[in-house]
Amino acid sequence: MRGKTGPMLKNQKRPLVFMDIESTGLSTATDRIIEISMIKMETNGVEKSFSSFINPETFIPEPSFRIHHISNDMVKDAPTFKEIGTQIRDFIGTADIGGYGIIQFDIPILQTEFNRAEIPFFMDGRNFIDALVIFRRMERRNLSAAYQFYCGKNLDGAHRADEDVRAAWEVFWAQTKRYENLSKDPTELDKFCREFKNPSTR
Repeated sequence: MRGKTGPMLKNQKRPLVFMDIESTGLSTATDRIIEISMIKMETNGVEKSFSSFINPETFIPEPSFRIHHISNDMVKDAPTFKEIGTQIRDFIGTADIGGYGIIQFDIPILQTEFNRAEIPFFMDGRNFIDALVIFRRMERRNLSAAYQFYCGKNLDGAHRADEDVRAAWEVFWAQTKRYENLSKDPTELDKFCREFKNPSTR
């Protein structure tokens, strides 16, 4: 589908495809893609889009369903990756690839699907633009930044235990007030914190 003319990057020599993938789980080696959406910006600034459910040929686990709300019924009549993979490859073409968390997740799982379907696709020579990496590198995520964000105050004595512990204490209580859906139960908070295994991914 063709769309509006979008912004251009400096010295953009190839199209740029931003993608997002939903899957049966978080393993890029064994889980399967169930939805892919892409926006392609040609070198003349014209945008195109592509989106499709994909039948993973396996069951979507309940924990994954709770995250993306894509049910087994929603994908049962969708094409398999082997059936639609060539169309996905042709849409991407020679483009650079971008997205949010793509370096850790989307790119590896996509390459695995191409390999599994025996559809030639090469990542070499492309530029990868990951908005999550940009976010983490450009926005500070230390205690001083959290103290300023949540409490509106500067942490002048950072990296001294007495100052840091007081700041962490104030940040936590500010978080409980800011996020209504954050449990106030210690057991639930423990579970919430322990389940966050890999902050570098999506």
